[in-house]
Amino acid sequence: MFDHVFRPGKIGNLEIKNRLVKPAQHLGTANYKTGFITEKQLDYYRNWAKGGVGLVIVEMAAIDYVGAAELPGMIMIGSDETIPGLTGLAKVLKENGASAGIQVCHGGGCKLGQPSFGPSKFPYVNIMGMKQDCEEMTEAQIEEAIQNYGQAALRAKKAGFEMVEIHMAHGYLPDAFYSPKYNLRTDQWGGSLEKRMRFSIEVLKSVKRNVGSDFPVSCRISGTEWEEGGITLAESIPFAQALEKAGADAINVSSAGAFTHYRIIIPIYYPRGTNVFLAEDIRRSGGTKVPVICNGGITVPELAEEILATGKADFVAIGRPLWADPEWPNKAREGRVNEIRPCVRQNISCGGAAVMKSGVFTCSVNPEFQTKYEGTLDKTTSPKNVAVIGAGPGGLQAAWVAATKGHKVTLYEKRDVLGGNLVEDAVPAFRADKARLLSHFRHETKRLGVNVRPEEATADAIRKGK
Repeated sequence: MFDHVFRPGKIGNLEIKNRLVKPAQHLGTANYKTGFITEKQLDYYRNWAKGGVGLVIVEMAAIDYVGAAELPGMIMIGSDETIPGLTGLAKVLKENGASAGIQVCHGGGCKLGQPSFGPSKFPYVNIMGMKQDCEEMTEAQIEEAIQNYGQAALRAKKAGFEMVEIHMAHGYLPDAFYSPKYNLRTDQWGGSLEKRMRFSIEVLKSVKRNVGSDFPVSCRISGTEWEEGGITLAESIPFAQALEKAGADAINVSSAGAFTHYRIIIPIYYPRGTNVFLAEDIRRSGGTKVPVICNGGITVPELAEEILATGKADFVAIGRPLWADPEWPNKAREGRVNEIRPCVRQNISCGGAAVMKSGVFTCSVNPEFQTKYEGTLDKTTSPKNVAVIGAGPGGLQAAWVAATKGHKVTLYEKRDVLGGNLVEDAVPAFRADKARLLSHFRHETKRLGVNVRPEEATADAIRKGK
């Protein structure tokens, strides 16, 4: 059904069972004091690997304990003490069928709090939406950061990861060095296009020296920063080509700079796949031969198939869709598309300053995310008759849970359609993902044998068990 999606692929010498990538996404569930891996993280990643995705790139890991750690609960990879926990995480991914990658990162001027460092002194906006100044890095600090990237990558390799990705996008340190907006230096690290990309090239070389030329390394870049005076697609094409020449085994194309993080976590009012053209142009530029990964609101398998079938990218990254339904890949492969719980790109609980303040990510359509993840919904040994009153999103979800657990469910709805306010919410064309959710709820109600009663739920009706 989705032949191109489930065709095996390779990044360097790493064979990947399909073309789906779980990209690096901050969860905030590492140990707040040490940055060590927690059991809660292992549960998340175990579920994603079991769900059938080909490659999991673990969320960004800070390369040092001073300037790199951007957010609370961020994974640390800045010392050998982190290796045992990372080893357990890599093992969980591989044992459950996924190829294991991890992203190494330095927050640069986007880091939350001080000290923060960048190519030039500049007022940044951090992930909380607050402005803060970062300090211009000295030559010694630049060289130290380059070495730290390489040592962090080596720790990842020692821990059993099969690939490392260098975060070079989103206003973080390599992106800031390459950006004409944030790099105001006039020395060997700034000015011309070649000098601005030098830091990223040296970081990549440092990583390759440490892990070996045959160890797969991906570079995540911003195809454009969407900022006046920032990186443009015209500059990202030669950047990708230079990275490939320096040893990159894949180019992961995202978008956004320090002031445009809303273009990372694509909201519902942008079309699905809105960033795909960036990867397509880089891939078809003629100078990039290594695999290209695309990102950005790719919520449905039909779009992933179209992207791959038409040669716009070599791999497709699906992030939030796996928060909504870890089984997305398995269900798509088995032709159970209507059973996929769709991501609606609401961005209320999975991104933004409000979430960062609370430190808790959740999912609008998956109540298990960040609240349990202790396993599947086991069948009950004592099924009961369950009445659910109202077939809005909450009622439909309650009916789904009860029916999944094996209870006999009767759903009462006095309107002649299921969905409640979601019916009207899904009408505008740009809310196609909401329409998909409505269709999913209705499909699941039928599949699970929920008895739908198109009437008001009176006490008498419930007593009679209609």
